Amino acid sequence: MKVADTSSAQARKGKDIQGIPWDRLNITRESYRCTKLEQYRLLLAYEEHCIQKLDQQ
Repeated sequence: MKVADTSSAQARKGKDIQGIPWDRLNITRESYRCTKLEQYRLLLAYEEHCIQKLDQQ
């Protein structure tokens, strides 16, 4: 199923650019964004930890 592209006018009115129907999900866009940013922060910390471990060898 092809979803129609979101126009700039629709985006300015609040429509999600990727067409995600946030009003039908059990999580808000902001909450999801915070979760993803936290996961990314943890990934970066883990990568740094691994690099330090390799440097110690």
